[in-house]
Amino acid sequence: MDNANELRKKYMDNPPLGYTKRDFESMSDEELLDMEYFLNEDINDIFGLTPSNEIVKFKCKKCNFEEDVPKNIVDMLDESDGGNPNFPPRFTCEHCNGGVMQPINYTNSRGITYKF
Repeated sequence: MDNANELRKKYMDNPPLGYTKRDFESMSDEELLDMEYFLNEDINDIFGLTPSNEIVKFKCKKCNFEEDVPKNIVDMLDESDGGNPNFPPRFTCEHCNGGVMQPINYTNSRGITYKF
């Protein structure tokens, strides 16, 4: 397998964090190809998401920091808490480490619109 040999050389020359050259010497070709896939897998594939150009702007109620979040991630966040119609999807602000980020203007799949 030429591809596996090329990968082995690539990783032996520059091992990823937590690995040594010796680790790659003992890996089977299959293990090496699996590792390559894992290291380069798209996050959207992991969560089964379809990439979207739509974004939802969030704003922190405490520090007013704003952040763009892909709409498909916001939809997942909204559905994960049971989609309580009384509360918009929200998360903790990493900028001020304590405020609550809420969407400035977001309409979920049930047609409920939340405005900051």
